[in-house]
Amino acid sequence: MAGAKFAMRPQTSAEDELQLAIEIEGVGAMVVSAPGVKPIRVQDPSRMRRLMQAIAEAIGLVADAKDQRPTTAPSRPALRRERVLVLADTEAVARQVEQVLPRTHLLEAIIRPAATLTRGENIEKIVEAARSGQVTTCMLVSARPDEMRADVQAGWSALRSRIGASLRAEIRSIDDEGRLRRCDPPWAFGALQIEQSRSEDTHAPSDCDPEDPAPGG
Repeated sequence: MAGAKFAMRPQTSAEDELQLAIEIEGVGAMVVSAPGVKPIRVQDPSRMRRLMQAIAEAIGLVADAKDQRPTTAPSRPALRRERVLVLADTEAVARQVEQVLPRTHLLEAIIRPAATLTRGENIEKIVEAARSGQVTTCMLVSARPDEMRADVQAGWSALRSRIGASLRAEIRSIDDEGRLRRCDPPWAFGALQIEQSRSEDTHAPSDCDPEDPAPGG
């Protein structure tokens, strides 16, 4: 650098760290050390300021711009997606449910025959899916829930006794217009009592509730 003088030395005998004294003709003089860049004599304030900034950045006394990015506000927690396992007792009911349940990114309906409950290994799979969060709600749907097959009733009772509070499980009736209504038929009382002994949750009375909509409805 033309017209520049450099000298590296302690500024006083009591100082241990070395400081670089820089003098530039027509600009001024400064001292560079670990704490920062300090002007000693200024002839051209504008050039001196730019030079001091450049030196500070070059030797790492000023953090890079990429390290000074403003912190962003914490993101909102993602909405939980509801996965509903629908156990339909007839193919006609399954088709109705497929039409009436809303299809959104927050709700996914998995429709299976109610006869799935007649095999113990299937009940185990549902329990595992509930505990792992793969299924959040289980719905047993029928146009005539009071007339549910005895083996399906037994399977539903076994499922309710296993899942406790880890899965929302309910029986729904469906009419010709596709309206889903929560219903607790008399045969479901046994499973209901078992679940109540495991959880503090309360359930609807032992009749269909037309005011309780299906999930997502």
